[in-house]
Amino acid sequence: HGMFNFAGWLRDALEIIHVNAGLPWWGTIALAAGVMRLALFPLVARMNGNNARMQVIAPQQQVIMAKIQDASKRGDKGAQMIYSQELRKLWEKNNCSPFRTMLLPMVQVPLFMTFFFAIRGMTALPVPQLKEGGLLWFTDLVAADPYYILPTTSMLLTLAVIEVSQLSIVEAH
Repeated sequence: HGMFNFAGWLRDALEIIHVNAGLPWWGTIALAAGVMRLALFPLVARMNGNNARMQVIAPQQQVIMAKIQDASKRGDKGAQMIYSQELRKLWEKNNCSPFRTMLLPMVQVPLFMTFFFAIRGMTALPVPQLKEGGLLWFTDLVAADPYYILPTTSMLLTLAVIEVSQLSIVEAH
């Protein structure tokens, strides 16, 4: 693979972990996914804090945004600039920004897409150990989960994370 083939690098890393740690393929994949999640935890915590602070100042922010829209309708560029500065000061004072909320997806999406393409690439390659590298009902890691337990579990866990995050934001408010 080339220098900028991140999925290729991840495939190499997975193979090194599999061979050197002696883990089965399902364990190697689970360990790598867990390490990626743990590495993102500080960023997730920062984003949750930012979101909670944004919720707290939402009423003040809405008032300023209404003033900006009103000034825009009147064509008053000076007032728009003043209110925009007021909004930035509100964010700075409360150590939050709506732009920070995009940081997590901008980091998370490429990482997990790389993980997806690495695993998908491995299933397309002749890696015979993947045929029997699973466990329980998904012994063949090349085949789709016939009972849809894994995607359903993944969806439910993602929903649980979102709900817990929303609950923590409401409690902080």
